[in-house]
Amino acid sequence: MAKADFDNIIDGKKLPKNMDRPTFLEGFNAFMTHKQLWQRIVEHSEPMPITVENIKTLHADFMRGIYDNAGFFPTKIRVMGQLDGVQTTDPEDIDEEMHRWVYKEAKSATLEAIAKAHAYFILIHPFGDGNGRVGRALVMAQCLNARLMPPVFDGENRAMYYAAMEHAMKHGRYAPLIRLFYQAVKSK
Repeated sequence: MAKADFDNIIDGKKLPKNMDRPTFLEGFNAFMTHKQLWQRIVEHSEPMPITVENIKTLHADFMRGIYDNAGFFPTKIRVMGQLDGVQTTDPEDIDEEMHRWVYKEAKSATLEAIAKAHAYFILIHPFGDGNGRVGRALVMAQCLNARLMPPVFDGENRAMYYAAMEHAMKHGRYAPLIRLFYQAVKSK
């Protein structure tokens, strides 16, 4: 759909109160991207190959209409929200590090391995924004590819998720994150 047509359909009068276009697009893109992953892997029994290009496509799907550079690695230093002392991969090294991640982690097939791969991905922080969304979508894809129930991170366990991720990235110890992955599967 052309941007002008979309803008005619989705204008300030038709969006829910207090919702701007980027907020709407973030929710819509997240829904559609997860739906497409589910349909492809579960309903059509077609595993998603986890490649650098497919990861870039996931990012583009999540950030479509929000950022002009959706699906591209940044050229500037990124910071990781509220995590002090955690350094992201230098921009000039992202492509190489992402290829290393794919080589080492793409075929992870246990919750333990997927949890560790997730922390590694977030530590690389390959995009300017949307790394968490892409990372959690990769968790979903890896779990579904391996025929595992994906963990669900929501309002009930979100604070624990961030604390466990911070612990893994700062200290290189994954036990709390792995335990959370198993709990987030069992509780849903």
